[in-house]
Amino acid sequence: VKRGSNKTQCDCGVYALKYIECHARGLDLSLMHDDNINTARMKIACDLFDAANDPVFIDRMSRYESISWETEEIDLDPDL
Repeated sequence: VKRGSNKTQCDCGVYALKYIECHARGLDLSLMHDDNINTARMKIACDLFDAANDPVFIDRMSRYESISWETEEIDLDPDL
């Protein structure tokens, strides 16, 4: 991302999500800048709203069961 982006310092989450998207799609990061970040924020909000009202997604989430993780304590030797 070019230097001086995120001048409002309120868009770091939007920049992070768009950075991940650009990286995953192999897009040039220069596409992200303050002039279009508000549009990106609105698109993310609309996508989240649509997902929250998607009947298939709602059904899947109603049947979601979290995975239990087994943990064990590890005693670290400070002399190593």
